[in-house]
Amino acid sequence: MRLVTLLLLVGSQLTGARAEELGPVVVEAKAPSADEIDAEYQTGFVKVIKREQFDSKVATVADVLKNETGVQVRQSGGLGSYSAVYLRGSTSKQVNVYLDGVLLNDATGGAVDLSQILLSGIEQIEIYKGATPIQLGYSGVGGAINIKSLRFSKPIKQLALGYGSFNSRKGALTFADSVGETNYLASLDYLGSDNDFEMLNNNQTEFNPYDDRVERRRNADFSQFNGMLTAERSLSDRTDLQLMAQHFNKDQHLPDIANLESTRTSLDTDFTRLQSKLSFARNARENYTGRIFWSTQEERYDDSQSRVGLGVQKTRANTDVVGAELYGSYSLGLHLFSATLEARKETYQEEDLTRRSQKQDFERMTYLLGVQDEWADAEDIWLVRLSARQYFLEDETPAASMSGRVETASDSAQYHSLQAGVRYRLTDWLSLKTNASRDVRFPQLAEKFGDRGFFIGNSELQPETALNGDIGFEVGVDSFSVSAAYFYRDLKDAIVPSYDSRGVGRFENVGKARVSGVEVDAMYRPVPAWTFIARSTAQDTENLSDARDLHGKQLAGAYTYSHFLSAAWSIGRITTSVEYRHESGAYYDSAQETEVEDQNIVDVVGRWSDGETTVEVSANNVTDEVVEAFNGFPSPGRHFFVSLMHLF
Repeated sequence: MRLVTLLLLVGSQLTGARAEELGPVVVEAKAPSADEIDAEYQTGFVKVIKREQFDSKVATVADVLKNETGVQVRQSGGLGSYSAVYLRGSTSKQVNVYLDGVLLNDATGGAVDLSQILLSGIEQIEIYKGATPIQLGYSGVGGAINIKSLRFSKPIKQLALGYGSFNSRKGALTFADSVGETNYLASLDYLGSDNDFEMLNNNQTEFNPYDDRVERRRNADFSQFNGMLTAERSLSDRTDLQLMAQHFNKDQHLPDIANLESTRTSLDTDFTRLQSKLSFARNARENYTGRIFWSTQEERYDDSQSRVGLGVQKTRANTDVVGAELYGSYSLGLHLFSATLEARKETYQEEDLTRRSQKQDFERMTYLLGVQDEWADAEDIWLVRLSARQYFLEDETPAASMSGRVETASDSAQYHSLQAGVRYRLTDWLSLKTNASRDVRFPQLAEKFGDRGFFIGNSELQPETALNGDIGFEVGVDSFSVSAAYFYRDLKDAIVPSYDSRGVGRFENVGKARVSGVEVDAMYRPVPAWTFIARSTAQDTENLSDARDLHGKQLAGAYTYSHFLSAAWSIGRITTSVEYRHESGAYYDSAQETEVEDQNIVDVVGRWSDGETTVEVSANNVTDEVVEAFNGFPSPGRHFFVSLMHLF
């Protein structure tokens, strides 16, 4: 970010007095930290979801994202269930998810379960489809999602409560204030549900309707807590310090595909994160940010009955991450040069509690060097970005020796990614954008060696590489905005999940694959009280592997069509909205033997607010559609939520 300097020439003529001229007055705004991202100043296509769009909802990040263009969210059930995000036909492993710029995708599992991220401590959610800003470090094959936590802007006391169908409940408290020159913000929230919605159990006999019966979903309840504390202090006019501490806990039961009443499978998660960030503006040209982060996560998985995965499993897994990064920018003429350095160490240990022995032990060291040149002309008509990233990986994984003992095997690799983007502003309200990149994703350790729950490992996996490109335009005026883009991905050694009849997945390299599509996002506000939104994505995925039974088939898990329509109108303090979401044309498996049911979901939301108190009532899935984003794991039909938010 460049330092903004405004020169004001002020003159005054006083009646009956001698004119007095003032010299130049320099007003300087304090430069933001070097790693701050201006989402509106990008060559890529970016969507920002502000806090006011979700602050009163009984929901998680997954529920907020699923209505956005180019985004598809697959959930294994109701509120709080495992939720994977897909961008532009990607897999969930190809989408990098960040929390305040720190990567959440770990080296073990790769994908981020968005149901674990609650909303009360979030300021905004940024979706980067295609080009990933250099400030985020890593470049994802499928794009990136950056979740920005709430920051102090003014003293605040906020309480939010919610309750709904299936004994779903929410509670959140946010408090911000100052002590001397230190600003702090604390948030505490809770979300839980019994998830005992009605479902049709076909007893796994699809073609025999006579043994079908309607029953309540069993063993799908959960409860989760999240607490966060941040503190900020200006050490000088040029130096700022931020500290953050976060703790998350989730106790979750996992239903089996047969919905047996006796099933007691569970997954309990504890996550703690600490982070410190120091920002330093050396002068108007140079800006630096240093960050140190540490996190630890413990997962306790219990499938002693062998109901969900393969065989009896009772494990305790620990994932520890520690790292540091340095980001700097330097302005020279019309160019802004940036560079980032990061070192990250991840360790994963899994203990088999049935045998009281260590089952798996992985370690990955990742080093990243990224550079970028950004050029903008004096009139801010052209914006050109060129960036390159170099990665160095060192893995230590278990391997069987000739004697039958398990020893440690070391492996190292390096790869690179390149990005180029151009934005051309024809007028104040019309811009053209195009981007191209080469990206690489190494298989995660759990993809290669994991054998827990819904997935088994495949040690033969190869890294996947992709050539990404997009081109489109953005139009924006007061009452109307529209963006449209064509995107293309040429994927080699694509890693996709394939599910068998038991609902157990195994990741496979399908050789080559191609993804292309068109996305449109439009808003029209004819009068201030009326707002119409239309979002649409049509994409084509094709398996280009040499396997005869897969060649020409569609990639598993990706919907062909996604549409979202919304109409909202306001009368005084009351706002009412009707939302419709359609998704169709997806398959559970790579052979296209089992098709995912089409989704046609209608939600109605009513909201009353006087500025301090907000009451929201939502009727979700009012047409009572039941779909299975994951084979054998249905979502709830019609359900309702009521929420209350009050500012003190």
